[in-house]
Formats: sequence, structure tokens, C-alpha cells
Amino acid sequence: ILFGSATAGIFFVTHRVLSLPVSVVSQSMSPAFYERLAAARQDGEDETGIIAQTFLALLALAVVPAILLAMLAPWLFEIVFGAGWAQAGQFARAMICKYVMLFSVFPITQAFYVYEKQHYGLAWHLGVLFVTISTTCVCGILGGPLAGVVAYAVSGAMMYGLVVVMALGWSGCPLRGIPSAFLVAARRMVHVGVDSVQ
Repeated sequence: ILFGSATAGIFFVTHRVLSLPVSVVSQSMSPAFYERLAAARQDGEDETGIIAQTFLALLALAVVPAILLAMLAPWLFEIVFGAGWAQAGQFARAMICKYVMLFSVFPITQAFYVYEKQHYGLAWHLGVLFVTISTTCVCGILGGPLAGVVAYAVSGAMMYGLVVVMALGWSGCPLRGIPSAFLVAARRMVHVGVDSVQ
């Protein structure tokens, strides 16, 4: 309604191109994360470390493809779909932050079930709906379609970040302890990498 059918179609195709590989990979990891976190909770193991390491490992996997896509998206969309799809490449570049967070956080959404916080999951989904629609509309009206897509992406990325914060909180990590939890998780990952190389 706001931007016209052509812009909506370009947005939809861009969304499908970006979301399909992200959702296939991240959904395949979700059952393994669920089992690992549930077992850690039952056995009294380090739940915070599992959540932080999972997030950092998936984020590390997503960074290089995201950088390449940010550099090449307009060119790739023109080559694959034709010259009329240059705007889709711009949309893809604008939406990268959301899909990087989606890839990194999707398995962690299983924490809603592990910690029996489904009511928080419902509230979060309603929050995502409200935040993305309102920011997309307001920024789109004020700044045009690309500004609306940027707002959609940034608000979505922030809402996925909120999932990580909630999951870490349920695992017993206080809000002020989240940076140190990520630091400890990163050190463990580096240690494991160095040990495996040796």
C-alpha cells in the first residue's frame, strides 16, 4: 500500500533469496541446540556458555558471507535476475544485519521451550510484529522504500538480539555479566581451535 506492488515484489523476492538458505541451515541446527541445552540444564552444566558459544560460532560463520554479500549484492542481483533488479540488490545489502542475526539466533529461540517460557515467546513474536511494522512504515513514509527496508532490518536484528539476552538471563547470567559471558565463550572457542590445530 505504501510503496506500490513493484517495490513490494522486489522486497519479497529479496526476502526469499536471503531467508531460504539462512532458515534451512539454522533450522537444521535447532534440534541439536535444544537437546544440548536441555541436557545441560538437567545435568547442572554451564548453560550460559552453551548459549554464548552457539551465538558466537554462528555469528562467526555468517560474517564472511555477509561482508561478501554487502559488497556484491547489487551486482549479483543484476546478473542473476536482470538489470531491472538492481533495487533488490540494494534491499539485500540493507537487510544483511537482520539475516545475520536470524542465522545466529534462530537455534537459540529453542530456549523458550527449554526454559518453559512460551508466554515470553508469544510476547516476543507480537513485539516483532509491532516493532517491524511500525518502524518500516514510519521510516518508509519519511525516507522512502530503502529507508523502510533499513528500519525493517535493524528493528528485526535488535529483536533477535533480545532473544539472546533473554536466554542468557534464564540461564542464570545477569544482564551486567553478558559481556564477560561472551568473552569467556570466545576464549574457549579460541582454545578449542588452537588445540585442534595442534
